[in-house]
Amino acid sequence: MAKIMIDMWYGDKKEDADKIDISFYPNDGEYRGNIWKDGRMIGDYVFADPVALEIFSRS
Repeated sequence: MAKIMIDMWYGDKKEDADKIDISFYPNDGEYRGNIWKDGRMIGDYVFADPVALEIFSRS
C-alpha cells in the first residue's frame, strides 16, 4: 500500500487549501511539501505514489 500522510496543523481541511508545493526526495522515493491557504502554511504531506499525489493536488 502506498504511503500517504497528510498533517493539517490548525484544524483546516485539505480542501480549503489554495496551493501546495512539491519536492521529490530520491533517497526515500517520496514527494513532500507544504499545504497553503491565503499565503500561510496550514499543513504538510508525504506521498510515495505520484498518482496519489496528482489526485490530491486536484482535489
